[in-house]
Amino acid sequence: MKPEQPRHGLYRALLTLLPAEFRARHGAEMERVFAELLRGRRGAAAAQAWGRGLWDVMRTAWRARTRGVGSARGTSVSGRRDDDAGAREGNAMEDMVQDLKYTVRQLAHRPGFAAVLVLTLALGIGANTAVFSVVDGVLLRPLPYPEPDRLTVVWSQFPTMNLMEFPVSWPEYDDYRTQSHSFEQLSIWGRAQRTITGGDSPERLDVAYGTWTLFPVLGVQPVLGRVFGEEEDVAGSDNVVVLSNDLWRRRFGEDPSIVGKSIELDGRTTQVLGVMPPGFAFPDRDTQAWIPAGIDPADPPGRSSHFARILGRLAPGVSRSDAAQELDGLMTRWEADASLSHSWNHKLHPAFMRSLHDDMVGDVRTSLYVMLGAVGLVLLIACANVANLLLVRGEGRLREVSIRAAMGAGRGRIVRQLLTESILMAVVGGVAGVGLAHLGLSALLALAPADLPRTDGIHLNGTVLAFSAGVALLSGI
Repeated sequence: MKPEQPRHGLYRALLTLLPAEFRARHGAEMERVFAELLRGRRGAAAAQAWGRGLWDVMRTAWRARTRGVGSARGTSVSGRRDDDAGAREGNAMEDMVQDLKYTVRQLAHRPGFAAVLVLTLALGIGANTAVFSVVDGVLLRPLPYPEPDRLTVVWSQFPTMNLMEFPVSWPEYDDYRTQSHSFEQLSIWGRAQRTITGGDSPERLDVAYGTWTLFPVLGVQPVLGRVFGEEEDVAGSDNVVVLSNDLWRRRFGEDPSIVGKSIELDGRTTQVLGVMPPGFAFPDRDTQAWIPAGIDPADPPGRSSHFARILGRLAPGVSRSDAAQELDGLMTRWEADASLSHSWNHKLHPAFMRSLHDDMVGDVRTSLYVMLGAVGLVLLIACANVANLLLVRGEGRLREVSIRAAMGAGRGRIVRQLLTESILMAVVGGVAGVGLAHLGLSALLALAPADLPRTDGIHLNGTVLAFSAGVALLSGI
């Protein structure tokens, strides 16, 4: 048996600073770990190990004397958490801080390696964040109207001519309005263009026309003035207009007295009734003004004149399937109507309905989900590359891990340290990825097709940032 080295004896004497209860429970283990720490070390390495052991004993003794024996539990020479003793929450937090500090030191010693990992993750997370911003703005966010799920669009169809989405006629709308009980209110609308004159130069405007029920169906009120009413929605009295907030700011300098004034639209004197709130963009962001449909009740368009679309708000408690069944019944009555059969065959001219959200999104939904899946695969490839780099680096850390295990660190403690490193790199990569997404989102929108709907709602918001945080943590794990 080898004689006890003086420094081991001195260490044992230092242990007397600890409370007797704690020393009886953990003293032997601390001596064993200290002996393993010194084994094979000479010179400066031995002095460093001795200083570490001394610091550990002094820190443990201080905690025991000032906070009680229980608070000193969970610390050993290796600085590890003693699972058998059940460390308190404060010790767990200290261990986490220690893991983070150690991870930062490790990455600071290899800045090139860390930069490659962070950049790889940033590219993958940034691409996913940018594309998810588009998916969120176009597909996931509800329309900016009260109870948007109740808004429904009705289309005509001519299957024999391969026209599966076709406008409706005025008589059809009138029949829906008077014979349907599924809708709280109905309106027709369409697109047009007008030229505004006066001011610095003429300007061609995209406008939308509709019956006076259009704004009540949407449930949106103007910020200035009012919208047109039933008395102004007839031919001869329809020389009124409601301005978009953008046009009001851009061409009229946010003049609040614009309400009641007259402007020139296509050379026709038109009175400004009101200004809509910022962000209101029905049917799309290019719409600059709204005018009445102005149908002449004495001479309305015929059943063969399909020029508008029907927008309705379902009555409370009525589902879209209920409304569709009622529409089918209405079509059946039309087919049996002898007064219509000679001029219009509704068996060959059916109608269908769908939500306003689905109508606006159209076929874009599939394309966006495919794109999101594609960038998800890019992130998986990035994670695989990072994992390979970490495995290569892990081969060089076998000695470090072995020493930590020999010093008493359990498997869970080592895994937690390695997981802390991965998650920290993923979080840094996520932050960098959000920055790349912010820079790349404008370019992505510039390359997007002109008919991409709801682009005004595409931006980095709380939902997108939460998605990025989740992707970063998942990537780290």
